Amino acid sequence: PAETSLAAIEHTLDQLKSMNFTDVYLETFWNGYVVYKSDFAPYHVRFINSTFGEYEDYFTAFIAEAKKRDIDVHAWVENFFVGVSWQHSSLWNDYPEWRIEDINGNQPITGKPHGDEEGFLFFDPANPGAREFVMNVYKEIIEFDIIGLQLDYIRYPSGNENVEYSTGYTEYAINEFKELYGFEGDLRAAVRSNPAVYSQWNDYRRNVINTFVEEIHETIRPMRRDLDLSIAVGPNASYARVNLMQDWRVWVENGWIDAVKPMAYVNDVNTLVDIIVRSKEITGTIAYNYTGIAPTYFGLPRLFNAIYIDAINNNGTQGSAIFATHNLINNQPVIDVFQKGSYKNQAVATTKSMDDIFEVFIEDIMHKFENIYIKRGAATQAQKDLLETKLQSFKDQRMVNAKELQALHEALDRLTLELVLYADGAARLRLNEDIQYLMEIIDIRISRELINHGYWDPAQLNTRPDANDFEYPIEDDDVETPEVPEPSQSSPVALIVAISVTSVLVIGLTTYVIIIKRKKF
Repeated sequence: PAETSLAAIEHTLDQLKSMNFTDVYLETFWNGYVVYKSDFAPYHVRFINSTFGEYEDYFTAFIAEAKKRDIDVHAWVENFFVGVSWQHSSLWNDYPEWRIEDINGNQPITGKPHGDEEGFLFFDPANPGAREFVMNVYKEIIEFDIIGLQLDYIRYPSGNENVEYSTGYTEYAINEFKELYGFEGDLRAAVRSNPAVYSQWNDYRRNVINTFVEEIHETIRPMRRDLDLSIAVGPNASYARVNLMQDWRVWVENGWIDAVKPMAYVNDVNTLVDIIVRSKEITGTIAYNYTGIAPTYFGLPRLFNAIYIDAINNNGTQGSAIFATHNLINNQPVIDVFQKGSYKNQAVATTKSMDDIFEVFIEDIMHKFENIYIKRGAATQAQKDLLETKLQSFKDQRMVNAKELQALHEALDRLTLELVLYADGAARLRLNEDIQYLMEIIDIRISRELINHGYWDPAQLNTRPDANDFEYPIEDDDVETPEVPEPSQSSPVALIVAISVTSVLVIGLTTYVIIIKRKKF
């Protein structure tokens, strides 16, 4: 965030709206600062002397103005990464006992090849005090009118594939490791000389991160069942597990995460497609996949924005994410790519109600019939009218809880067997593809509804239960949703951009923006 006035916030949001972005990931906790008045972390120095009209602080202003433009805000947070040696808040000095150390005893990260993460400051994710502090910040953040919390830097510093660049050697962590593994002696010397000990140390550190993600799921989720909990992660899950101690495959498989943003910051489309295919194998029907790209940030020609987004859409993710706003705002050639190409039409986010999503789906199908299929002789007006009536009959049903969503999914599945009634040849194939894409989104929504409302724990039960096996509270869309009781057994979509600080340090292995596929499916 760089806007120091209400007018500047309005300008940023107006430009994002002109490109049809549906969601913004706003850096809310980074470099040890927050963008609101907090009881735990200092308000960012950039905004201390700024005023934002009728609003109390930057965060409140941004959220309210985004809402006016029908843009949803997710709080992008950086967990235990608290800045760089030349730019950080007072937290680094206030809590010296939380500072992470590398194998050589350094606290700012230093000495890795190519200056990787040089000067980065991390708190020890194993330290209970640091964990409680971060959790308290998140409890504050979710009280604001946001729809999501995005976990970035949810990891150890990079380089752990080489023991000489490993980190986490704080007094607390070493003592806990010794107790858990029955180890005695000098840990630093042991990990250097004994690969088996280093493997145990890695297991310990991965578990530190795993348990913190689990804690967020178990602590924050019940406070906001509707919260979209997402992660910005290394795009290669196997390498992230070794290099970053970031075992995000486990987080997804255990159901702790709603959406994954693999940071596919690459220089060619084939590598991008490979990342999409591999990450989708992990997210499956349990989490949304919004592939993150950053072509303009990395100096690629502006059209790579369109080329990459086409690749994302053509390979079936639920959206695409762009890093970051400072590469878009006031950059008219890049803005043109979005306005005239990939995001020419308004998108609908997967976080919206299924009614909204289904409405866009119908509009898109009818548009294709009117402008392509009928004109090409692959369908008739009568077939279009018949299909529209059929789809509208689905839309007239409630689409809120998992049971209702499962009924919709089954109805669409039956519809795919009847497509010969509505179109011929290639038109029928395209229609089937669009329906299957929507069915996948519904399938994921069913999983998230069951998990987030306490009906299914994938860590305990691998196979998703039948949504018909549970009773659900009656929800009135016009009133606040009541607290969900314990479950009882009975017989494109969006386009998102990350608002990042313009300083280079934030980019490290950071996050982005999300887009949910195209306007229409």
